[in-house]
Amino acid sequence: MLAVIAHWRKIHDEDFAVVHDATANFFRHRNLWERITNTDVPDQSHRLGDGSDVEFPLRVVSTAAVDSRENRSIQFCDVLAGLVARHFDPRTEGDDRKLIDDVIEAGLGCLDYNGIRPSFVWPDEIPPRRLSGPDAVDRMTQMIFGAHNSGRPAV
Repeated sequence: MLAVIAHWRKIHDEDFAVVHDATANFFRHRNLWERITNTDVPDQSHRLGDGSDVEFPLRVVSTAAVDSRENRSIQFCDVLAGLVARHFDPRTEGDDRKLIDDVIEAGLGCLDYNGIRPSFVWPDEIPPRRLSGPDAVDRMTQMIFGAHNSGRPAV
């Protein structure tokens, strides 16, 4: 999460509201996250594992859990994360490996580890209201179903 916030912090000066999956292990270390995002930390620069720096305070104004059963964007991210985790799991074999290989062939292989990026349209309320028009989830869904409809391997 720190790397994600650091990435966007380098691009935008605005404060951030973090929305995450309520069923994830995100808050296993809730106290640590609250300390990291505390607005009272002194101004400082912190070196990240990739050699870049992130400035503190992070300016995360809120962190909210959303039930993925009620939010399709979070559901979709769960599905993608699960597929990618299965892809890199050496225990994935047989029919499961074939399915993952088909999903990669259908379009998932076109993404890199940080390939799904939100647009520069920020939510104007928390929790975010549904917007019209193609967003990252719409484009990925279109890519997957477009491959399905074109005779390429289906998801």
